[in-house]
Amino acid sequence: MYRALVCLTDQHTPWVVPLAACVCWISCYVALLLEQRVRKGGAWAPTWLLAAAFSAGAGIWSTH
Repeated sequence: MYRALVCLTDQHTPWVVPLAACVCWISCYVALLLEQRVRKGGAWAPTWLLAAAFSAGAGIWSTH
């Protein structure tokens, strides 16, 4: 745990860490909103599922 904290505080620019947290939060929020559309069903459900997966994956990728 200590190594992770040192990595965040010493090896990253201070403004990048909160920015990454915001990007992660927004992408997760959008993915969950899209997932709600999948649960409603309909002809567009597979498209909404693909969009939700892309949103979650892009958010995870961008924070790394």
